[in-house]
Amino acid sequence: MSQKKVDAYKDYKKNRKEILKKEKRKQKLEIGIAALICAAFVAWFGFSVYQKATAKPAETNTKAATVEVNMTDYEEITDSSYNKGRYSGDGMSYDKGGSVMTDTRSLLASAMTKVYTWMMVALLVTTGVALYTVSSPRLLQLIYGNSAVIWILFIAELGLVLGLSAGLQKIKQSTAILLFLIYAALNGLVLSSIFFAYDIGSIYSAFAASALTFGVMSLVGALTKRDLSGLGGILFMGLIGVIIASVINIFWSNDILDSVITYIGVFIFVGLTAYDTQKIKQMMSMADSQSVGKVAIYGALSLYLDFINLFLYILRLFGRNRN
Repeated sequence: MSQKKVDAYKDYKKNRKEILKKEKRKQKLEIGIAALICAAFVAWFGFSVYQKATAKPAETNTKAATVEVNMTDYEEITDSSYNKGRYSGDGMSYDKGGSVMTDTRSLLASAMTKVYTWMMVALLVTTGVALYTVSSPRLLQLIYGNSAVIWILFIAELGLVLGLSAGLQKIKQSTAILLFLIYAALNGLVLSSIFFAYDIGSIYSAFAASALTFGVMSLVGALTKRDLSGLGGILFMGLIGVIIASVINIFWSNDILDSVITYIGVFIFVGLTAYDTQKIKQMMSMADSQSVGKVAIYGALSLYLDFINLFLYILRLFGRNRN
């Protein structure tokens, strides 16, 4: 073996730990980017299908200048709208003469686009902060070197969610956006711990499975004609039960109970994804032009929480299968 090869081997052995760290950081970054691309594709695909499914076909009869409408088939929007001669039906607004005034389906699709856009922005912020935290030894030491910091982060997250949900109508839209993104960043700090609890393959697989499941169920919630409001109460009670059982299991540490909690958690957030999507769609259909922006932030927060929790429960399943 030549002296150059010996020296190169010595240098590699000397700097082996640092080289491995750089390789791991690069791998995590590549996985994170791939996961974000996967999530963006699923969101784009799901919403594209939603837009096509709800789009109003173009009128083929060009001879008619107006659309003849049987007014008994359409609901009166409000008393004031009635006085102005407005009626709505089949996703369209009409005047008394039957002329099309507004394509409400297009407006609804545009409003829902804002919801998914802000959700994706929040996911990008969370992922970016988590990856940066993992690559920063000082930040890791600050967060995980003192248990008090973790508790402060949890309390801050809880306060932001409750405050944003309760005070949304009282604050400006710009303030709501800022609080939402701050929450997403704090969540990124906390979720950086998954890179130490699970291997990259499990995280990537869980993220891909979560993105696909979320996209499908959100599409179901947007398109289904069935009223899911009754399902919401059942899912909420189930969520309370999961939280209580999780607290109990912290002290009991029972593997069987942990498995039951994990599977139930997955089913709950799968259902909540569809329920929240339908609820947001209904809220958007009733929102005026001034409140659409705030409703979009509220909807993005709801779906963001559904996705994050679904991802964490699926990750627990993938991690358990690996073990």
